Amino acid sequence: MTASIGVSGLASTGFQANYLEISATLSGIIMSVGNTIATLPGMTSPVLTGMILDHYGCSKQDPAACQVAYQIVFYIAFGVQAIGALLFVALASSDRVLS
Repeated sequence: MTASIGVSGLASTGFQANYLEISATLSGIIMSVGNTIATLPGMTSPVLTGMILDHYGCSKQDPAACQVAYQIVFYIAFGVQAIGALLFVALASSDRVLS
């Protein structure tokens, strides 16, 4: 997971430059739409994490349940990062789409 988060920092330089490559004149609009979509995980992940912690009964009295719950949370985070990176590598292009 640490490697996935580290590599995602490297990937940000690729996708941010890709906005300009898609359309130099509309890159601001495209970037704002992309950033709006990118905020969705930030809004849903705390809710999902809370639901997972509640489901496994995470509490100060049961640290083992917290460990299991957080392992699942981190596996989900790793999966999202890995799938996002793979999709970017497979589908990203520097061809100008819009003029």
